[in-house]
Amino acid sequence: MSCPRSSTTVWPTCCAADRAGYTLIEILVVILIISSIAGIGVGILTRGGPALDRAATLLRDHARFARSQARMYRAPSRLIITPTPGRKKAAASTSDVEIEDPTYSVRVVALRSVAEWNFDHGKAGGTRGIGGDLVGGVIDSGGRFGKGLFIPDDAPEAPGVRLDARTIPSFDLRRGFLVRCDVKLRQRGACNVVRLGETFELGVEAGGRLTGAATMSMGTAKGRRRVTVRGVRRVPLHRWFKIELACDGREIRLSLDFVLEAAEPAPEECWLDPRAVWTISDGGAPVPGAIDTVELFAFDQISAEDLPQFVEVAQGPGILCFDRDGRVDRREHGGLPSYLLRLEEQEERIEFELGGLTR
Repeated sequence: MSCPRSSTTVWPTCCAADRAGYTLIEILVVILIISSIAGIGVGILTRGGPALDRAATLLRDHARFARSQARMYRAPSRLIITPTPGRKKAAASTSDVEIEDPTYSVRVVALRSVAEWNFDHGKAGGTRGIGGDLVGGVIDSGGRFGKGLFIPDDAPEAPGVRLDARTIPSFDLRRGFLVRCDVKLRQRGACNVVRLGETFELGVEAGGRLTGAATMSMGTAKGRRRVTVRGVRRVPLHRWFKIELACDGREIRLSLDFVLEAAEPAPEECWLDPRAVWTISDGGAPVPGAIDTVELFAFDQISAEDLPQFVEVAQGPGILCFDRDGRVDRREHGGLPSYLLRLEEQEERIEFELGGLTR
């Protein structure tokens, strides 16, 4: 009698395949991982390692910061790169001194706020702890943005707001300045809207055109010179308009409602009047109307950082200029600027587009 055949079918397990070796998918995954690691290594070797990467990132970040400052304040800004001398260190012999490789400093020169006078709290003082005395004006509602400073017809022959700025460090405007304010005139007449001693003044001529002036330093031996700019359009009556005078170390610019009226070359430092008094609506030529939101800015160094040691700026402009729109200033740069960073045998190039961004 034969044994009955089992109805259960035994299938081979995957263990046999595992013992036979890796599957095709596993081999491909391993190859991809090895390729990725090799690619990263080649990239690091090509780009010079972390020091060169940090230098490129630092330069890009400061350039973006300078561009953003220009766009925010609608005023030029600069990225300045300068080599700093290497430090001295003692050599093996006491009579010898070795000089370490120089480092490069990256700085941003742009506007910083000195103060703003908006009169909304019914006081003549400015922001940032800057004071001011109300002398010949009246603060009342009806300003362009809340309250404003009004100069009545029977006002005494005195400034609307007065501040002795001689001992205030933030009024150091030697690198340049920008003053901007809103004005509404009820009648024609020559007036001086804002003034800082003999350093600068901004006002309106009798015919209704803007006028501005700044005193430039010619050095100790040569003294100083006065640069005047005059507008071409007549300012309106009975409505608010914005006026602006800027000196950026290159030229003096006069603007009406953010439209350029006139410009004159002024490549020198601004002269700092040691007896400067800040006035809003000068007493000798008071504003026949109202003033609101007076903003005063100074061009100054607002950030600075050194590139990693041994990273050299082999090519590129020492000063990268951005215009008031944050674009590369074509008046200063004939073509699109670029920088070549070098660390021993490795290099990295940073190129800028016309809009001021890096590629």
